[in-house]
Amino acid sequence: MNALAAFQPAPMCQRLSARPVLMFPVLGAVYGLVLLYCAAWPVTRGWGGGALAVVLALCLPFVNRALLRQLWPFVAMAALYLVYAVLSTLGLFETGWTRLFDPGAIPQQVVSYPALLVLVCLFNRVSYSSGLMAGDNAVLTALGLKLVMAAVSAWSGEAGFLAALFNVENLTNQHAMPLLLFFYWSMVARPSVGWTVLGGVYVIACAGTTSAALLGVFAILFGVLACRGRTATLIVALLAIFSVLAPLFPLQLLSLDANSGVRAFFWRDGLELAAQSHFIGIGLGTELVRNYYPSLPFDWRLVDDGSGHLIFIGLHSSFYQALVRVGMAGLLLLGLGCWRLCALARQNARPALAWMALCTLLTSLTVNPSLDSANFMFANALMIAWLLGPVRANAKAQRA
Repeated sequence: MNALAAFQPAPMCQRLSARPVLMFPVLGAVYGLVLLYCAAWPVTRGWGGGALAVVLALCLPFVNRALLRQLWPFVAMAALYLVYAVLSTLGLFETGWTRLFDPGAIPQQVVSYPALLVLVCLFNRVSYSSGLMAGDNAVLTALGLKLVMAAVSAWSGEAGFLAALFNVENLTNQHAMPLLLFFYWSMVARPSVGWTVLGGVYVIACAGTTSAALLGVFAILFGVLACRGRTATLIVALLAIFSVLAPLFPLQLLSLDANSGVRAFFWRDGLELAAQSHFIGIGLGTELVRNYYPSLPFDWRLVDDGSGHLIFIGLHSSFYQALVRVGMAGLLLLGLGCWRLCALARQNARPALAWMALCTLLTSLTVNPSLDSANFMFANALMIAWLLGPVRANAKAQRA
């Protein structure tokens, strides 16, 4: 029997009566807000809480409690962040070696997990309202936004149109993850010369435009392993090993690859900061910037944004970020959440696509603070919505 046909819609993923034409304006408004938020940074630094609150308000009608029960570790993580936000506002955490405590940044940092959950519900509903499988609607919307972002970048002189279109910043920048996965899926599920050539060009462009040699290798591996199903797990294993060992050799890694070396410094300092807090966490509202960071070979501005404030850069890892912000409890919840996503991928009616979505998501979590950032939140929500797609009819029998 065809494996793709042997599925039954999960209760939270059944087709709904709402028309896609009513949902695309919502998606457009959501994407428009995040595009404005990112394009106008750091002017919009203080708008984070308000902008994401509007996003939540737009998406609340799409919340599905049955779906959220499938993601209970992330729901618990959102609750933990809310508790830490209250404690941070009361000033109960020490700032450690961080250089600035800004209570105005707390709403921006605390709203990411609740917003992620609401967006997952939204994308899941959009994906199945029109009968299209695997989130095609949302992918096409993201593709359109990527074209708009490329045009804006070209108009502003930041980069050429093609460079802005293909430069996906190590597989994880903003909406690049679902686009990259979409091309891989096209090569697997809809094999044709045209799709294969287009996907291959995208992968080569991705690897060629990244500034990180080691992470560029991961980009190439994704392309090579895309048609090999679960062998993409190798990438996640390599990244896990890299994230554990890199903090031990930051200087050596910096000499080999500046981008990866900078991450090693961030992760090493994050471990030190977590240890100073006795792994309870330092709370929210603090800037994770040390005095020597501006001297590192890093493209982003790390110091003054014109108003005397420092720009929050994060630790470039969702796992290290959780450990530093909300302590060991947050790290354990994030680990349980990833374990839950693995279980959902195994039950999915399209296991190859689901596994690629999972590996792409885990790559993002490993090398960027993607669960704490509006830049990556929407791509992550789409990945998780794919994992919550239709389940195999024999999933329970296979688990027995």
